[in-house]
Amino acid sequence: MRNLKYILLLLLLFQISSSFRPSKNKNPFKEILKKMIHLDGGILITGQSLPYSEKILKDTSLLMKNDWEKKKISSFLISSTEVTNAEWRLFFNAQVKELGYKKAKELFYPDTLCLRGLPYTYGEPYVSSYFLHPAYDDYPIVGISWYQANAYCKWLSKRVGEYLKNKGIDETVEFRLPTEKEWEYASISWSFYNSKKIKKYSYFYKPHLYASSKGIGKQEYSFAFDFSISNFNDPEGIVCGTIRDEYNNIMKKGRRSSDFNAPVQSHKKNKKGIYHIIGNVAEWTSSVGTLDSISNLFTIEDTPETIYKEITKQFKIDSLKKAEPHRDFSYLKYWEMDAKCIHRDIQLLYRYQENRIVKGGSFADPYIYLIPSTREIQNPNTQSMRIGSRIVMTYNSNLEKYYKKLGIQK
Repeated sequence: MRNLKYILLLLLLFQISSSFRPSKNKNPFKEILKKMIHLDGGILITGQSLPYSEKILKDTSLLMKNDWEKKKISSFLISSTEVTNAEWRLFFNAQVKELGYKKAKELFYPDTLCLRGLPYTYGEPYVSSYFLHPAYDDYPIVGISWYQANAYCKWLSKRVGEYLKNKGIDETVEFRLPTEKEWEYASISWSFYNSKKIKKYSYFYKPHLYASSKGIGKQEYSFAFDFSISNFNDPEGIVCGTIRDEYNNIMKKGRRSSDFNAPVQSHKKNKKGIYHIIGNVAEWTSSVGTLDSISNLFTIEDTPETIYKEITKQFKIDSLKKAEPHRDFSYLKYWEMDAKCIHRDIQLLYRYQENRIVKGGSFADPYIYLIPSTREIQNPNTQSMRIGSRIVMTYNSNLEKYYKKLGIQK
């Protein structure tokens, strides 16, 4: 019996150690470069605020108000997939060699205990197996903080730079987390549809809310985002429930297709060749959450009532009511809603004074999290079962001539 236990222990140690080793057949840095997609710069018009909802007001992470802005986005490269467990193990193994196992685990090991909180399934088996077992190599890394995700980018920049030099390419590379606007630019589809078609199967966006490398499109068109390519949660049938009955063959994949994360290439890629830019796991960005321009005029001491009073004062509503008593002032109810949203955003940012923006939503989130302009904020130390990472690479014009050789997509 003692010998059997010894053999089983050796097998377990071999399985764990082999899971840290990269494949002998493929260079992992070459494979990472092959997943990079070059996106030409262009115009992004963004800033849609979230619709007023009592449910959203109770949410503890979503900013409701946003500023419309026209943003010029420079060219950059983005990974077609989220960072995988196999890629993170490569990073972790390098830290073990450099710092020792104890220190490396303290700093860079993902918090697998968060997997106990899975909302749809029994999560205990994932605690020990999700990060280490080769069966989950192609699943997205979760349970990592913003600081850990940044450390991975810095390490990858150095190692890929060394790989390029060995290939005779003496160019610097910078891997990093995307900015909020870069992430939105990558998430929005290039395709434009007539609004009647949009209502059949996609969330309807305002006509001027889209990105294009060719500039701003015509006002009579909107873009559509096909939720059928996503792994997300729709418990109330807000998006998929009613549409599924009539267009089952289209929306069947749009319902939550798994009780947990799915492999990083398990759903259809978007028009730009990117998998799971929405859904599956939410993704850290480098951007900090801030108030919109109007909310910035108020403080933590203000209440919804004082905010509303100040807004109406600026527009001299009391004078207008006296001068034009028969005028329709029903629109003021929307200002009351705005005052509540402004108050809530101020309270939220006061709570998250140190924060980073998370984008895209996850398998556990409803559709409101998946809208490209939605801004979720989290403390950068947060390690969650629903938050992972996606890398971008700063554009280097000198490197472009090597795209074909390196397998980079354009």
